[in-house]
Amino acid sequence: MYLAAALNLARDAQMPKTNVEAAIAKGKAAASSGKVEGESVLYEGLWRTISVVVIALTDNRNRTAAEMRLLFKDAGGSLGPVLFQFNRCGRLLVAPGTSGDPLDAVADWIAVEADGVDDVRETTYAREGGADSVLEVLTPTESVMKVQSALQERGYEIVHLDPAAYVPIGDPPVCDDSDADAFAGFLEKLQSHDDVIEVYTNAPV
Repeated sequence: MYLAAALNLARDAQMPKTNVEAAIAKGKAAASSGKVEGESVLYEGLWRTISVVVIALTDNRNRTAAEMRLLFKDAGGSLGPVLFQFNRCGRLLVAPGTSGDPLDAVADWIAVEADGVDDVRETTYAREGGADSVLEVLTPTESVMKVQSALQERGYEIVHLDPAAYVPIGDPPVCDDSDADAFAGFLEKLQSHDDVIEVYTNAPV
């Protein structure tokens, strides 16, 4: 179950192809041996004023922890507690799909009719060739599949689903414009790590 969810997240997040292939290889090894070849681990840390949460799938916790620590250190950050700045919940990105409804009508229906939804707001989703306006729908983790089914029955498209996302709480931290390129480079290195499945941050959009 975890591997399937992890692969979906990796593809939705446009993680490097080598990361997806590595996860597939781990899954095949587990299936053939009947043993779990990896375990889910979480790392949290701070890069300047930005909090970062990393989800990884590893067969060696000590190795991955050391490599995460080094990645943060080399970028001028450090591992440390930041989870209190995030809320764990289901997160879906929703487009009108085949419904033919405008985005604001979709938002109104979700807000009023969809049972189990905590919040809905407009955001953007990067696709090949550009970015689309979509709706970010937040739910309790136990309600995300029920909400997904209700939305799909309406003909809405689920362009991304994360059943247990870490969503930032409160306003984003204040950052200098000069931080953008440096943080993008750090984020790329994290996402390119072979064990990393997903990275969450409270960086300004």
